[in-house]
Amino acid sequence: MELCSNKTVDTLLEPRGSLQEHEVRYFGQQLVAGVAHLHSLNLVHGDLKPLNLFLTEELVLKVGDFGQTQDMYEREEFRSVVGTPGFQAPEVLSKGKHTDALDVFAIGAILFRMLLGVTYNLPSKAAA
Repeated sequence: MELCSNKTVDTLLEPRGSLQEHEVRYFGQQLVAGVAHLHSLNLVHGDLKPLNLFLTEELVLKVGDFGQTQDMYEREEFRSVVGTPGFQAPEVLSKGKHTDALDVFAIGAILFRMLLGVTYNLPSKAAA
């Protein structure tokens, strides 16, 4: 385990709103590598968001808070509501089957938040 001194991507975004493109790329690469490692262990994080992305003093990103992490193969299907609004995949909201795609969607939502400074909102069914 590594100490991250209470710094998260969320605390980095708070005063700035958004990050520069090269910063998003830097943190995005680390995020994808961390989540790929989880998926290689057949784990779905289930609650990826800026607040759960910790930063070391050297600004190395560490994925944390594994309270909603589930083994993809432990049960044939899991459909519980997991995640945080703004970072939840559509299948969570429609109570569809959860796969590692939940985390992939959350990565996209996090990158969106980092780059544009706003949280992504899924279009409602009425707008479709």
